[in-house]
Amino acid sequence: MFSRTWMIVMNKRVWDSMPPDLQKVFMDCSGPKNSAAYSATNDKITAGLKGAIAGRTKQQANPLFILSQG
Repeated sequence: MFSRTWMIVMNKRVWDSMPPDLQKVFMDCSGPKNSAAYSATNDKITAGLKGAIAGRTKQQANPLFILSQG
């Protein structure tokens, strides 16, 4: 399993040197609205995987995985 996290980090000087139209492309693909949409999609995709792990860890005396809802 893996996490679907996309993080873009860049130097402010580099950001400021980019043309406004390119900055807009980055900004249009980020923000709370897009983050919520990506998170909802990820929750749907990984629901079965989380259920499989939860079922497996319940069968073990010393589970390998601890699931947390964040």
